[in-house]
Amino acid sequence: MNQHLLHQLEDKAAYFIEHKMWLHATQIYWRMLNEFPALEPTYLKLASLYVEMGNFNAAEHTLLKGLRHDNNNTEFLFALGMVFLQANDASRARFYFERLIPHRIPRVHHALGLLAFEEADFVSAERHFTRVLELDPLFPDGVLTLVEVVLKNNQPVKAILLLQKYLSAKPQEHRALYLLGLAYSLNRQWNDAKSALEHAIEIDATDVPCLLSLSDVFVHTKEHRRAENILLDAARLQPLNTNIYLKLGRLWIIAGDKNRAHQYFLKALEIDPEQSDALESLQLIEPNGSRRP
Repeated sequence: MNQHLLHQLEDKAAYFIEHKMWLHATQIYWRMLNEFPALEPTYLKLASLYVEMGNFNAAEHTLLKGLRHDNNNTEFLFALGMVFLQANDASRARFYFERLIPHRIPRVHHALGLLAFEEADFVSAERHFTRVLELDPLFPDGVLTLVEVVLKNNQPVKAILLLQKYLSAKPQEHRALYLLGLAYSLNRQWNDAKSALEHAIEIDATDVPCLLSLSDVFVHTKEHRRAENILLDAARLQPLNTNIYLKLGRLWIIAGDKNRAHQYFLKALEIDPEQSDALESLQLIEPNGSRRP
């Protein structure tokens, strides 16, 4: 196939893809591959197109055909793993990714770490995410991804050390400050947790999970009014989030104000009349029957 014709076919395939004429595009790609079977990018584009169409088996068939022409092609093997990662087929994704382990590719360990994380195998996830940073210390979000799984493994001190080093270079990184607040909270260092989370909120005052975490810290330090104010800030951002009103209710049960707690549980039920946690909490406050909104 001459280069002029090749470019014409590529342009035609691009046109069909742009106009969502998927089958026409696949026919063009197969014509290109039948005439020139060593076109690595075309196998990858065609497989990606099949994934877009939801035809994961066809994507696998395409990439395996490419492997027959180049059986050591790491791009094809990685793409095969990604096909089944997107298909939510963890065992087949892992099969292809694990074939790449001897090649020492950071993104392979990252993918394997994600698979382990999804399966709540946090020990394996930590091992893979650690390997990512050994192979590439600058891997995007590598440190923060590792920190998340370290926290899942209940290792707050390790997380704190990782984040302190990370923040020395990026002191305004919101996600890192949020995770540092979580790590300090897990280690019951409430003042440090408060400082980290307040700093994170200064950078992004719309981060509801961060606001909720800070409210938890204020509950532990018995600063109930401050916890309430933070939760009300979160409620203004997410007025239909019943979890916020449950937290407000539980806050005032802890603080010994059942009437105030009652109001917030009722608010949760106004949003979702079948909210089971709110119903159970009202039953605890009023064992002879709870008042409904």
